[in-house]
Amino acid sequence: HDLSEGDLVVSELLANPDACSDADGEWIEVRNTTGQPIELAGIELVDASGNVGTVSGGQIAPGAVAVLGRGDTPCGIDPVGTYDAALSLNNGGDTVQMWAGSTLLDVVTYSGSAVDPDLSWGHDGTDWCQTEPTPGGANASCG
Repeated sequence: HDLSEGDLVVSELLANPDACSDADGEWIEVRNTTGQPIELAGIELVDASGNVGTVSGGQIAPGAVAVLGRGDTPCGIDPVGTYDAALSLNNGGDTVQMWAGSTLLDVVTYSGSAVDPDLSWGHDGTDWCQTEPTPGGANASCG
């Protein structure tokens, strides 16, 4: 089905992995807010510098979360799909836009305070905060 703004949103991201290199370990978790499965192939992730990471493969079930890896096995996590290494998450803060064709699905901006090694930037349903990574699982509360 054609996607609209908010159908697929970024729910967590890891910009500065400590257990492996950024090129192998960065990941972005997305949530399907619709009642339909969404094909992830072709979704584009764009950073503040205009670098584009196109997602290859994967499907996300209704209401589910899926991890998209910059590498095939980001720090040992098995991602649902991967995105081009051309997109790197800046450790000093960045903006990530998620596009389906000409439709902007979501935009997330994180600051330098969100990039302590091995901590993710996650959304708990109300707020964004730095937290222990929970790839593919429920995000920790920002409290």
